[in-house]
Amino acid sequence: MTSGAKEPISFMDDCLVATAGRPVVANFATIPTWMFHTTQPVALHDDPAAIHWDYEQVNEFRDPTLTEVAQHFERIGRWYLAGGFTDQFGVHHDSGRRHRFAYWEVLCEPDIGHRLSPQMYTRLYDAVVERLRELDPEMKFVGLSLSPVTQDPEYFWHFLDPAMAGILSGGTSSRRRYFSVAT
Repeated sequence: MTSGAKEPISFMDDCLVATAGRPVVANFATIPTWMFHTTQPVALHDDPAAIHWDYEQVNEFRDPTLTEVAQHFERIGRWYLAGGFTDQFGVHHDSGRRHRFAYWEVLCEPDIGHRLSPQMYTRLYDAVVERLRELDPEMKFVGLSLSPVTQDPEYFWHFLDPAMAGILSGGTSSRRRYFSVAT
């Protein structure tokens, strides 16, 4: 089953055309609030271009395995990198796009947006990278794009801890392949 409508040329497409031949960093900076437990639905503006500062209100995922979030970012990646994606209902959405991102930044300021803990962000980073890596094995990933507001060193200690990344134990964390540990 395939959806018929194609999205019109977007701002993102214009940017990717303008940066052709240069390395691009993809940054889809937030997670939809519907992926979290909320006491009531988050009100959205009628104007899709309006700034919505209170959109990211909660930090308890409705899927604690983070599979739902990782699949969400995989679908975004497939939209831009693989020509389209098949959604959770089996409907294929064709984008016709075959762009390349040199880097993919996993969230922006996760410490202030949904206020993800260092442990939760690290788990989320690993889950998202594991899904996206297959789309372009040469694409690199950026983590810990933190706000200067919180200045919590625990994010660095947890994210960069070789034991947490499975480096010392031979584990399979997605960060294991991108770190080198000096001994």
